[in-house]
Amino acid sequence: MMSLRLRLSLTLGAAFALIWALAAAWMLSDLRNQMMFSLDQRLVASARMVAGLMEQLPALPSKGEGTHFSAEQLNIPGGMACQVSSLRGEILARSHTDPQQTLEAEKMGFHDQMIDGAPWRSFTLARGDLRITTADRQIEREALNMSILLAASVPVGVALLGCLCLLWLGIGQGLAPLNRMRDALMRRSADSLEPLQIQPLPSELQPLLDTQNQLLQRIGKTIERERRLTGDAAHELRSPLTAIKTHLQVARMTDGAARDQSLARAEEGADRLHRTLEQLLLLARVEGSLSF
Repeated sequence: MMSLRLRLSLTLGAAFALIWALAAAWMLSDLRNQMMFSLDQRLVASARMVAGLMEQLPALPSKGEGTHFSAEQLNIPGGMACQVSSLRGEILARSHTDPQQTLEAEKMGFHDQMIDGAPWRSFTLARGDLRITTADRQIEREALNMSILLAASVPVGVALLGCLCLLWLGIGQGLAPLNRMRDALMRRSADSLEPLQIQPLPSELQPLLDTQNQLLQRIGKTIERERRLTGDAAHELRSPLTAIKTHLQVARMTDGAARDQSLARAEEGADRLHRTLEQLLLLARVEGSLSF
């Protein structure tokens, strides 16, 4: 059978693990949302920065492939794509990290789109007759999110393992009084019925100790009654047996009426012995049915 310490550890450990898992899932979900919000705000800030830069540059050509700028020239973070287009959809400028396919700039604000078979997150800002679109790859977002989740999960896992270890030690310390009670009972001899004295003892275990001592007291009283019953039975049986033996010896040494009289008295002694045995058996049954 599973030990009490192991059972408590598994039960409380499972409860702790569930609570920690729920708390960690909540925390990591909130962390992911905050990170995605920060990345979206980075797209917004980059689009506004490019819009301010476009206002300071000479007028861009309205036809052709558009002017290519580096990420440093457009002052946008690496790994992001930037596209400047007119209201008619003509590409006026793009960064060198831009994908081969044109970024969709019809919808203002945030938009998820597929470009070259890969998911992108984009933001389009309208400034005058220009549309500035910034975008980054969803796969890079998920990679960043995974690295942050792993970095945040390690302390949570270590803290959970530490709590489980402390829980195991705490349960062992809490069960120490039970171990002391067990050791005290194992050290006692078979005929020792004195009350147990274990100090200090938690209040939850004091009723158990009191019940154990009451049981030892009842066992002691029962053994004492059995000893008295055995002594009384030996005394009550000794006299009839002695009388029967005496009458049989007399009958063996005599003849006639004296022999018959001795045999009759021996028979009376046997009847008396039988009645005594019946009374002792009845007394044993009565005492056995009582609860001490």
